[in-house]
Amino acid sequence: MQGKARRILRIEGTRYEDAGDLLIELRDRAYVALGDVDLVTAEEDPELAQVRQALTEHSDTVAEIARRLDPPIPEATLRRHLDALVSLSIAKKTGKGGQRDPYRYSSSTAPDPMRGGAVSEKRYEDVERKAIQARGA
Repeated sequence: MQGKARRILRIEGTRYEDAGDLLIELRDRAYVALGDVDLVTAEEDPELAQVRQALTEHSDTVAEIARRLDPPIPEATLRRHLDALVSLSIAKKTGKGGQRDPYRYSSSTAPDPMRGGAVSEKRYEDVERKAIQARGA
């Protein structure tokens, strides 16, 4: 994360267990929501962005993805980045991870949360709706 004017807004309480952390930034004396902390961090990581762009709609092994990367990334780092993209729903992972059925990665067909897709927007709409309901209860 860059910028000293950034803060993490965390919702705590039993009603908001599924609420993720929100990254906000002070701009012109007002805070602006930047989005999910993990998504913003992923968007700002140049290596992760490089891996994301190397993904295609077709399922590829780590070795096949590695050949498309310039500059190259160590395989352990590439695997970590791919798993991060899977956890953010930006990539899909198939296979069992063995020699006969290696893990294969492809770009997700879901809306891209790193580009303001419906995944991240819906999440915060749900949090806002729950907060309003809690105030009225």
